[in-house]
Amino acid sequence: MGYFIKIILIALFFIVSCMPPETQVRRSSAASSNQNRTENSTVRDVLRSPNVSNTRKSIVRTADSLQGVPYFAGGSSPRGFDCSGFVQYVYGKSGISVLRRTDQQYESGRKIPLNRARPGDLVFFQTTSRRISHVGIYVGDGMFIHAPSSGKRVSYTSMENSYWKPRYRGAVTYIR
Repeated sequence: MGYFIKIILIALFFIVSCMPPETQVRRSSAASSNQNRTENSTVRDVLRSPNVSNTRKSIVRTADSLQGVPYFAGGSSPRGFDCSGFVQYVYGKSGISVLRRTDQQYESGRKIPLNRARPGDLVFFQTTSRRISHVGIYVGDGMFIHAPSSGKRVSYTSMENSYWKPRYRGAVTYIR
């Protein structure tokens, strides 16, 4: 019985680790449409830029292709992702091996200031009492893509978002 309780507690820990509270305000359809245009133009600009490496383009292209995949606690496949599983999957498709947990991904990468982040770098947040508990993939123009939380889907968010901005804790790169 004690083993079963430990398994449940571990599962709950993973569910909560990437889950922000429901504090985001629903956008109007016009605002949502403007955000979609920004996302599309940012990705298009990255993929067309001669200043962005093929590895970075591959990461952004793969992440973008997964937009809309549902959040799934512990998920690391296109059937469903949690935040760190999403990063591990996307990076793996580009030939880069990263560890599974957000704190491990943060500690293993080379720390960079946000103003030096490039498309494909990782951005980290503190959404729980743990120092690092959420990760997304920076795509440029102050936008990142991530698997936000239970009930949501892989999507783009602004670094200036009122929920994410105060919880930002750092950026890392795995790309030379």
